[in-house]
Amino acid sequence: MAGAAPIASNSSVAARARGTVLALDLLGFVPVEREHRGGYHRELFDYPQQMGGGCDTRDRVLEQESAVRVRFTTSGCSIARGSWVSVYDGLTYTSPAGLEIDHVVALKEAWDSGAWAWSAAARRAFANDLTDSRTLQAVSSTSNRKKGDKDPSNWLPPSASDVCSYVGDWVVIKIRWRLSMDQSEFGRIRNLLRGPCSGWRVAAWARTPVPVP
Repeated sequence: MAGAAPIASNSSVAARARGTVLALDLLGFVPVEREHRGGYHRELFDYPQQMGGGCDTRDRVLEQESAVRVRFTTSGCSIARGSWVSVYDGLTYTSPAGLEIDHVVALKEAWDSGAWAWSAAARRAFANDLTDSRTLQAVSSTSNRKKGDKDPSNWLPPSASDVCSYVGDWVVIKIRWRLSMDQSEFGRIRNLLRGPCSGWRVAAWARTPVPVP
């Protein structure tokens, strides 16, 4: 590990999260390590997961993030209409057809940053996490494909007004799931939080659905 303080204990981080805290302060608790390369397969994360009532993870995220009550088709849990704003590019959708569910910290990024050592249950919980809205986001298909599995050193939302919230969410997800950052990722985020995103605060978060190492 290099370039950062070791990650805090669960109790220490939880104490800081009782109110809104500076994202830059939290960043200091993220371990900086080389990424683990090799072995990743998307199937190892079991996404999307069936959630009951015919709904899967995608359906639940769309339902949670719609600004209006969603309308379902006549059968199953397929969503026909709603209202969503893609946070990466500011586009508004009333049909879910143009939307994809983005793992803000992509599954491959999570794997390379620590999930390679997790249990199957922990990987499934991360990939289908509905307990903190920062983990999964309904965004335009175009922006999601441009982002791919890049970290903030290689990709940021094209809408400047969304950069700070995106970086703050990234830090929270990494802290919450006890994932590391590589040097370039950590450095880019630190520069943003010391510069244009100086003073950015993040809200508290819930415990992860299952324990992680």
